[in-house]
Amino acid sequence: MAGVNPTSRKEPSMKHHVLGLAAVAVAGAFALPSGASASALSDARALAKLDCAQERAEDPIEFRLAYGTGHRAIVRCVRVELRKAALDCREDRLEDPAEYRAEYGGSGRAAFHRCLRDKVG
Repeated sequence: MAGVNPTSRKEPSMKHHVLGLAAVAVAGAFALPSGASASALSDARALAKLDCAQERAEDPIEFRLAYGTGHRAIVRCVRVELRKAALDCREDRLEDPAEYRAEYGGSGRAAFHRCLRDKVG
């Protein structure tokens, strides 16, 4: 660009650096859980999506009545499937906590996500 001195650009102030670091910290705090837990949850969603697509293919009229049409219908179906699985997992955890821990490797978030994956799949 003619007439622009490349050395006249201002360096970012300390305020910009601090705001950038704060944004990174906040983004890290809201990130998905790491490791197997995030994988198990995404696996459960993928399995629910496949189940919903199969349900729509088998009985399109019933599916349309239950969930509507378009992409949002699949999203609604997945949400319902995951909620049903979550209720089943919570019930299993309350009925026999020792068996739940043995089967899913604990009683925390990662174990709950593994349970979801098993219930949906």
